[in-house]
Amino acid sequence: MRRLLRSETARAALGGLLLAASAPPFPPAFIVCAFLSVVLLASALEGATLRQSAVRGLFFGLFCNLVAMSFVPSTITRFTDLPLAAAILGWLLLSLGQGAVWAVCGFVTGVGRRLRVPLAPAFALGVAVSMLLPSLFPWTIAAPFARAPIFLQLAEVIGERGVAIWIAITAGTFVAGYRTLRGRALTAAAVVALPIYGLVRMPAVDRARAAAPTKTVALIQQAIAPKERWKADQAASIVVKLWTLTRLAEEQGAELSIWPEAAYPYILPHHGGRDGGAFRIRGGGVQGDVLTGVLTEAPAPEGSEPGSHWHYNAATLADRAGNVAPAAAKLELLAFGEVVPLGDRIPALRRMFSRGGGLVPGPAPVLLSAGGMRAGILNCYEDTLPSVSRRVARENPNLLVNLTNDAWFGASAEPELHLLESIPRAIEARRDLLRAVNTGVTVHIDALGRVVARAPREVATFLMVKPALIESPPTLYTRFGDWTWGVPLLLFAIASTLHARRP
Repeated sequence: MRRLLRSETARAALGGLLLAASAPPFPPAFIVCAFLSVVLLASALEGATLRQSAVRGLFFGLFCNLVAMSFVPSTITRFTDLPLAAAILGWLLLSLGQGAVWAVCGFVTGVGRRLRVPLAPAFALGVAVSMLLPSLFPWTIAAPFARAPIFLQLAEVIGERGVAIWIAITAGTFVAGYRTLRGRALTAAAVVALPIYGLVRMPAVDRARAAAPTKTVALIQQAIAPKERWKADQAASIVVKLWTLTRLAEEQGAELSIWPEAAYPYILPHHGGRDGGAFRIRGGGVQGDVLTGVLTEAPAPEGSEPGSHWHYNAATLADRAGNVAPAAAKLELLAFGEVVPLGDRIPALRRMFSRGGGLVPGPAPVLLSAGGMRAGILNCYEDTLPSVSRRVARENPNLLVNLTNDAWFGASAEPELHLLESIPRAIEARRDLLRAVNTGVTVHIDALGRVVARAPREVATFLMVKPALIESPPTLYTRFGDWTWGVPLLLFAIASTLHARRP
């Protein structure tokens, strides 16, 4: 092991493996590996050339993603006609693409070191740039700490990304100064600052939740196979199953039932209207309000093929008076899965890959209201995107709702990883977050990031929850976003560099 750790590239690769091991499906106790992984990467970048920094960062990201995305080959072979060899190649290429952001992190760190920026701010700047780059799965080095939310409470001020920067500075400080008493003291202070903030802040948030009104909600997990959802001859039976689960939940006191992403299998007008027809949303004896994921009609984008049909991946609410609210459309579509990258700028690409039509992003957030609840909708992977969550939270909802269909990934670790990355959104906005997921993980996350209730995976069921409808001003992070950590980081980098250059 000592011989292995003498190789900086091997040390970076080991750091990537440890970061992956700090998240599901590995035990929660392994979150200690998260900080150790960042320390190993920072130590591998110290004193490296620009080329070495980029290569070591790439190895860190590649090995982390090879483990974290080990669900990809089975997903590809399960839902496509591709052979296993092609699926493995896709897994390797996707891991390499995801890992490339860490090559950028290493390069930026190396540039900072060449400009005589101390290791801690240089490494933090590298991590910052890597987080701001587009990525299919936008995981951060702070995400594993969602398994112990006391470490993430500062996210209401600086967001999950800001906590990641804090961790990077702490790791860089340790690597640069662990041989001195001052360096060890600074590292210890930075490490304990996060849980101390949590200990001080959490009781106040608990009191706010206790004083807030609540609503009895049923989160419906209908467990429909992913391919069955899109078969027209299955639509009626899908609705009947949703009705049955909803009626059972209402017998237990549900005032509102929430169905997952695109659960309702019929296309609706986007502007809302009346809930009618034999297989309407609130049919089959359903009495209460229903919030459901649905596809709604959308105007054809400019340059699309004539006669093609376009839709919003949206959510709507059917109330007890028989009205269907104007839909809340998904704001950020998933690359490759829901939208053709660069298709909005190159219409020829859109016509080539979406000849019959497809999905378009929604223009703005829309809250869905019922009985004192104002739900901000995060559709599918939007609960992993701080920028989208902030757009929704600025509309002042008193509850966040995520509608997801992770059935494509089966019993793999992906739904657990998705859950892990959604937890910081509740803390950043200081709102309870409800997740209704087709095959799981269906959960209630409170405004402190704690999983209050959870349904078993891969079964048709419902989860009864009573979220707090918190009425409070937007958090600092909701108001100002990444400026809350970006400006302090730049000032810290400038001040520490000037200090290091003093005669």
